[in-house]
Amino acid sequence: MLVYPNIKRLLIPLFATILTLTAACSTQESSTESPATPEGSSSAAADAPKEIRIGYQVSPNGELLAKALGLLEKTYPHTKISWVKFDSGRDVNTAMASGSIDFGLVGTPPGAIGIASGLPYQVYYLHDLIGESEALVVKKSSGIRSLHDLKGKKIATTFSSTSHFSLLGALKTAGLDPEKDKITILDMQPPDIFAAWKRNDIDGAYIWQPTQAKLVSDGGTVIVSSKELADKGVVTAEFGIVHKSLPKNIHIL
Repeated sequence: MLVYPNIKRLLIPLFATILTLTAACSTQESSTESPATPEGSSSAAADAPKEIRIGYQVSPNGELLAKALGLLEKTYPHTKISWVKFDSGRDVNTAMASGSIDFGLVGTPPGAIGIASGLPYQVYYLHDLIGESEALVVKKSSGIRSLHDLKGKKIATTFSSTSHFSLLGALKTAGLDPEKDKITILDMQPPDIFAAWKRNDIDGAYIWQPTQAKLVSDGGTVIVSSKELADKGVVTAEFGIVHKSLPKNIHIL
């Protein structure tokens, strides 16, 4: 387990390439779980705050496993553990800025934006490098068979996210320019992307799971994944952040 490691230096080269992405704010969906029945304690648990608020996203990582198994509730039996669901990292940034959560999960673009903007948090854990969990999915009826077929099409993604960064990187590797090639890139949150897909308002989307799987199940085809782009130098990752006001003896992994 890593608690407050200094990994910023390792991420700076990647951060420098994505600071031009524009941050935006949107709504959040929250849910709170009751604290578990007290059963034992540790020195860390004894010093824990009355409540720990964790901003999570539906992403396959250790954080979701900890949530599913109730590991935090067992580690901090006298502390209220609140899990707050977010649709994207830019929403996590907004919550961190307002002080409404203690921990959060963000991708490299929103994390870079948050650090560059001086938001009150620091990186404590590198979850993973993003692979096939994010991809460009297109409708079979769109006639898109490769990146070059995106000319004149409408593609949705969530701005200031890892998917947004990967989409722009994919276009660049294919020698495409959104403006010159008339590729319309629309800013949508995952639930809105699926709704737009069902209405046939978009030709495709670069998005993460579980929305990606929904699009594939609804007749979508994967054109390129973040795993393939990583091999070409377009690297994205997810990491945990913690509010600077939280005591340093608290950990969630």
